[in-house]
Amino acid sequence: MKRIATVLALVAATVLPAACGGGAAKPATQNGGPTKVTLTLNWIPYGEHARADTPALLKSITSGMKVKSVGVFLQKGPASIEFLEDKHITTPADLKGKTVGGTPGDALYATFPAWLKANNLAPTDVKVVNVDAAGKIAALADGKVDAIMGFFHDQGPTIEGRTGKKVNYLLYADSGLNMLGTGIVVHDDTLKDNADLVRRFVRATQKAWAEAVKDIPGAVNAMAELAENEPPVTVLTKQLTLAVPLLQLDKAGSPGVNNEADWTGTIDLMAKYADLKSPGAPSKYWDSSFASNG
Repeated sequence: MKRIATVLALVAATVLPAACGGGAAKPATQNGGPTKVTLTLNWIPYGEHARADTPALLKSITSGMKVKSVGVFLQKGPASIEFLEDKHITTPADLKGKTVGGTPGDALYATFPAWLKANNLAPTDVKVVNVDAAGKIAALADGKVDAIMGFFHDQGPTIEGRTGKKVNYLLYADSGLNMLGTGIVVHDDTLKDNADLVRRFVRATQKAWAEAVKDIPGAVNAMAELAENEPPVTVLTKQLTLAVPLLQLDKAGSPGVNNEADWTGTIDLMAKYADLKSPGAPSKYWDSSFASNG
């Protein structure tokens, strides 16, 4: 995990002044300067630097974790099963008898059984091979597994860049498990005690995404300047380009603006296929008051 003291997603870091000033609410000060905020991101930088995945969030909240989503940005989930083109996999049924690499504890691993169930596959139809996150791409590239669980817009371009081979994928969202993806998650105490800070943080992130969509090369260059151990610029560019349609801006209007129907659909699918206990209403998981259009 990497903690970044910023009010902005790494993917569009150069818009920080615009996001915190101008027509937006003025940032609170701390000893004369901007308020410091810590944001936990994924374990390594890539073209779309995501936060908590919604299916995992639902499970966590029903297990007693005191957090809520304040806006999902990837409104079409990027979860997928990825494989090299020469495996000739075109449907979920083609995975029968194949080995699939996954990392225990991550969101994809947790929802993979639900995806199998949604596609009329039994757990015994595939062999799951446990690999750590750092070794998953190598396992696929070296032929140790037939496929891997991953975010198609992340690992796909990375594998293609390393191997020169075409990567195909089966997107969960297009094969029976269309659920909300990644967004910003906040502790209940922070929502209660510092709602204005959360509101400004969300607004800054919304503006960052909006600017990144308009200037993908600029967003990629900003990340390359600030991040450590980032992928090549060509890979970052493809990753962010593939992420943009997942924002579903034609429906949402602004990045991170969700609707109750999508939350209800995700909750229902988790209850049906992933054994989500006492699912409840969207308000149990999501505070709709922070991310808005305009």
